[in-house]
Amino acid sequence: MSKMALLVIRITCLVVVGCFFLSYFVISCQGAEVNISGMEAAFGMDKENIPLDPKPMLFVIPVIALILLLLLSVPSIRKKLENINFPIKIIPFSGIITILGGIIGIIMHIIAHNEAIGKINSQMGGMGINISSIYHTGIGFKISVIAFIVLIIMPFVDKIILKKSE
Repeated sequence: MSKMALLVIRITCLVVVGCFFLSYFVISCQGAEVNISGMEAAFGMDKENIPLDPKPMLFVIPVIALILLLLLSVPSIRKKLENINFPIKIIPFSGIITILGGIIGIIMHIIAHNEAIGKINSQMGGMGINISSIYHTGIGFKISVIAFIVLIIMPFVDKIILKKSE
């Protein structure tokens, strides 16, 4: 992978980790909004009298980014990854790992989103409250999803665009 692609991937991984501490879920009820970060949702903290069940699987999201950051930042590990003979020669093995990390991150976001909706539905469903009016994803969740999409497409961008400019 080119130096530019590695830099973008490193920055993207750091963004994912940083977004985990921003607003992941926003619950609004009677005009008041409660922002819940990924860390708070993972630990299950009691936030503004809203008890949160711990969801330790949410820790997978920043861990994926940290593992990618480690694999692609340590030169000796990166060289070993680049030298692995993989049947698909279009993208280097480090690119395949980046794509897989991005896909796993997106899947974890989908699971977290569905669990949050399910939890709110079970608590608010009996009251006849429309879930779309009380729940939406926070800025940290949205940026993190975009960052994982960048991780998925970056090896292709590197192969097609960045390699041509060198």
